[in-house]
Order: sequence, then structure tokens, then C-alpha cells
Amino acid sequence: MAQSRKEVWQEICNEIRRGSAHILITGSRGSGKTTLLERLLKEGMLPGGEQAGIRSFAMRNEDGTPSQIILEDRSNGQQQAIAEGFVPRKGPKVKAEVLDHFGVQAIEHAKSASGCWAVIDEVGFLENASPAYCRALLSLFDQKRVAAVLRKKDTALIGAIRSRTDAVCFDLDDFEKE
Repeated sequence: MAQSRKEVWQEICNEIRRGSAHILITGSRGSGKTTLLERLLKEGMLPGGEQAGIRSFAMRNEDGTPSQIILEDRSNGQQQAIAEGFVPRKGPKVKAEVLDHFGVQAIEHAKSASGCWAVIDEVGFLENASPAYCRALLSLFDQKRVAAVLRKKDTALIGAIRSRTDAVCFDLDDFEKE
């Protein structure tokens, strides 16, 4: 029988208390990845994570289709569009130059933040357009404890993060919703 969400919450909290270097959360769309990460922040389980890391989210048209993907630097609240102009069957037009500069800078802010945790919400397929961003993100895992939401995609970056021996991954699709 699958574990409940309450049990996964306890498991994640136990891993954090045990000192696991990195907590990875994955699952299908709508599975509660971001909600769980925000709860960990709200409950003080990721000290410093509120001010260190990045957040990405979609801006949507009236019909619900994404118009832009925004990247936010958690350290200062600054935001920039990293993708826009969605093309059917091809997806968004990624702005690699924004990831190269603004994205890398946001990761550098996370590295230099005073807390021990950095929070990344989320890692998907857009990041692969910028090798500099990918390198910066991977190096963050060598300098901070990271709690990250990962899309359920098979990309080189996500594979490199998931294969870390110092990371524990929780797939919310393996747990029953309450």
C-alpha cells in the first residue's frame, strides 16, 4: 500500500533532521510539489531558503495558456521572463541570454546567502538552453543544502541532479493524496 502524504511529510522532515544534503521533490503536474516545498519553508525546515534560490512560474493568458515563464531571484524578488511565445508542439521560445546572466546571478546570490539552505522551484527542460546556468545550478549543490522541485522530465540536468549520492528524492506520485 502506498504511503500517505502525511507519511511523506514525516519522511522528508526526518531526512532534513538527519542531515541529508539535498531534498528533491518530483511528481506529475498538480501533485503538490510546490505546495510541499512552500510548507517546508513556512514551517522553518529549510533555514535561509526563503532568501536563497530561485522560483519559476507561468504567467497565463485569459484562456489559461502560458504567455511567459518568469524566473524570480528569491534574494531580492527581481523577476525576468526566461521564455515566451509558445509555439504549438514546440513549446516556448527560451531566452537563453536571460538564463546566462540573470539566472546565473540569482544562483550566485543563493550561494552567498547566509543560511545553509537554497530553494529551487523548479527545474525543468528550459534550463538546458543555457550551459552556463546548468553549471551554476549544479555548483550550487556543492556549496549549499538544496531543496528542489524537479519536473518529471528526463533531461541531462535533471539526471545529473537526481544521480547525486547526497540527495534524497521523493516522487509525490508514489504517495496517496489525503
